[in-house]
Amino acid sequence: RSKQSTLKEISPEYSLEGLMLKLKLQYSGHLMQRTDSLEKTLMLGEFGGRKRRGRQRRRWLDGITDWMD
Repeated sequence: RSKQSTLKEISPEYSLEGLMLKLKLQYSGHLMQRTDSLEKTLMLGEFGGRKRRGRQRRRWLDGITDWMD
């Protein structure tokens, strides 16, 4: 068996990038439904405190919104 035949058999309708996006979107929807969870707070970046020096870090949610545009 070749790699290509295995990939076609497993998921013929999605590319690897498409599959990763689908799973990421499903997980983000799962986290958004939860209330008062640490994961949701960290994903949305809603924690207090002082601003860090230097360049802003890319948040997980930024990657999802970039893919949606």
